[in-house]
Amino acid sequence: MVFPQVTISKQKLSNNIQSIKRILEAQRVDVVAVTTVFGGNAEIAKIFTDNGVQVLGDSRLENLKKLYHLPAKKMLLRLPAFSEIDKVIQYADVSLVSHIETVRRLSASAVAQRRFHNVILMVDMGDMREGIYEDERLCEAAARIIALPNITLEGIGANFACVGAVIPSLLKMHHLEYLKGMLE
Repeated sequence: MVFPQVTISKQKLSNNIQSIKRILEAQRVDVVAVTTVFGGNAEIAKIFTDNGVQVLGDSRLENLKKLYHLPAKKMLLRLPAFSEIDKVIQYADVSLVSHIETVRRLSASAVAQRRFHNVILMVDMGDMREGIYEDERLCEAAARIIALPNITLEGIGANFACVGAVIPSLLKMHHLEYLKGMLE
């Protein structure tokens, strides 16, 4: 029996990565290579890091574990479950959060493991998927996060075009920028 196969040209992938990086860097946008689509295959992920990608993101901790040895930040692209907090600290440098209790547990685990962990505080922009809903609560959550040991608030994030199909409009982007300024 013959199964479908995917053949990857390292040279073509490298060229694509370099082209995308040039376009995004000109707009001051950092690249996060999402490795979920190729199951966290370390050989493919290495092509990204060899071409200057500094952050590898995945929704599965098992995949981040496979990428542990690569010279890039590892980002968990979903909210961590309480049951996996220790593994999040072990295999991810950055995670997305929307509840202060999650960050408290990440902090406690980071202290216990003598590690540091960055978080991106998610803001709900109407998609109804995840994140803080009110501007005032965002400031309160950010202040609590900043006070926790071994945790750094790296920034804020938002999810678009998922559950609620909210499109990332110019108005939404301006509001996200306003929230960033407010927190700074």
